[in-house]
Amino acid sequence: MNLRQDEKGTTLVEVIAAVTLLAVALLPILGGITEANNAMIQAGKKTQALYLAQKELEITKAEIRADARQNSGRINIPPENTAEKAVFIPLPEPNRGYAKKIVMKQLHNRTYNLVQLEVTVKWGELANQKISLVTQVTGDQI
Repeated sequence: MNLRQDEKGTTLVEVIAAVTLLAVALLPILGGITEANNAMIQAGKKTQALYLAQKELEITKAEIRADARQNSGRINIPPENTAEKAVFIPLPEPNRGYAKKIVMKQLHNRTYNLVQLEVTVKWGELANQKISLVTQVTGDQI
């Protein structure tokens, strides 16, 4: 009796070979999915940082303009917002893990009182990722 002719199932060796081939084929796909997931997480964090920077920029611009209206168009730069003294301040919940720094620099113009405003938000486990937005704000005509 020939065992080959009577056999109707698969052998253990064939099953192991099939599983091994399947695993080898799926590993790059799973690695790609992991990389795509990590990229999506990082993009979400960067988008959140951009939103926070834009929000802080708009709030600070409004504060500068309100201050200028009260001071005959003059913009006063708080000492803590000068380039020499500005530091990163951690943001409260729900934005834990992000920190902001606001730097203001006086720009001189004959007609307008100009200030350069830079808002930087940083994040990451080592806080080594950051995004900065820069704009100019003017008081009333001098």
